[in-house]
Amino acid sequence: MSEIKQREAWIDVLKGIAIIFVVLGHNPLIKAYPKVFNIIFSFHIPLFFFVSGYLFNPDTAGVYLFKKRFNSLIRPYIFTVGVLSLAYVLIKRNPSPLWYVFWMLYGNGPNLPKLVLHLWFLPNLFLVTLLSWFLFRYFRFLKISMVFQLLIIIVLLVIGFLGIHIFWNIKIPSYITSFFMVDGNQFLVNGMLNNPAYYQEQLIGEKQFILKGLPWSFDVILVAAAFFVSGYFIRKNNLELIFHKHGIALLMVTLFALLHFFYNYTIDLNLRRYDNITISTILSCAGIYLCTYAAKIIAANKSKFASAMQYIGFYSMFIFILHPIQSKTFYTITALLPNGTTAIAFLPALVAGICGPLLLNWLFLERFKFFRYWYYAK
Repeated sequence: MSEIKQREAWIDVLKGIAIIFVVLGHNPLIKAYPKVFNIIFSFHIPLFFFVSGYLFNPDTAGVYLFKKRFNSLIRPYIFTVGVLSLAYVLIKRNPSPLWYVFWMLYGNGPNLPKLVLHLWFLPNLFLVTLLSWFLFRYFRFLKISMVFQLLIIIVLLVIGFLGIHIFWNIKIPSYITSFFMVDGNQFLVNGMLNNPAYYQEQLIGEKQFILKGLPWSFDVILVAAAFFVSGYFIRKNNLELIFHKHGIALLMVTLFALLHFFYNYTIDLNLRRYDNITISTILSCAGIYLCTYAAKIIAANKSKFASAMQYIGFYSMFIFILHPIQSKTFYTITALLPNGTTAIAFLPALVAGICGPLLLNWLFLERFKFFRYWYYAK
């Protein structure tokens, strides 16, 4: 905990709030309630990009930044996806190991194995960080007025929103797919991993292969960058005081509640969903504001609850990577329950999704250099 105390407490509390909402949003029971699901998804991933941007230092040398972010984002991504893919290949023996390698390198959520599809976020955040550094360094973002900084953020968001579906259904030419699918050859079909984002039948039709999204979710990089840069915009211009305003918090609660009451809009960048440029953006900004407002209040109290939230936030990335423990726990418990009582598994699964990774961190990462190399390299 000594490292935690070296940083402002509210930042780790905010990360703790963010990761709890991520785990909650991926709880199997929540998925059965679309309205609740949409409420959580309307802000939880934008919040993570916002926090990452707030902590960003554009003065870092390019080579050092690349190495640091590669170690903290791409290295745990490769290890986690690689180990799970190996397990899939050994246990299920289908599809070909080459497909797992290909999809791992492709790094787009809908094409990853089911238990790690959420890890699309890591390579995408890596790209967003490099893009933002380039924007700050070579477009002199920090030298222009606040009005123009805000304008650039809006332009990033609008362009990203307009192009979010362009690469979602890429039709691969039939002369390419037919090479894999003639004479009953099912190599291409068998290469589709078990993934809830879509079914094999949706991807293969009359020898037409449909690809969902660009490698490393590059097609959502501008939307993600808008939230990332917004975080740094707040810190650079010393605007943190707005998160102490009770009147603004009341306004944000009202907006958040009313817009969700009248509309069913949300954001799911993994599935290229950004329902409405105005309303979805207001919802995400309101959610970010309220979470930050709550984090500052919690951190100021210096209670045991604040310390626990700070601890969870400090290890939020590791929790993010391994929180699918929640789903396995949920389905294990529900298999033992009579029909109609699945709600009982909700809380134990949620606790497992948060505490399970923390326990694994204590058992393995804090004791073995091998695991620290993959997950905590500097």
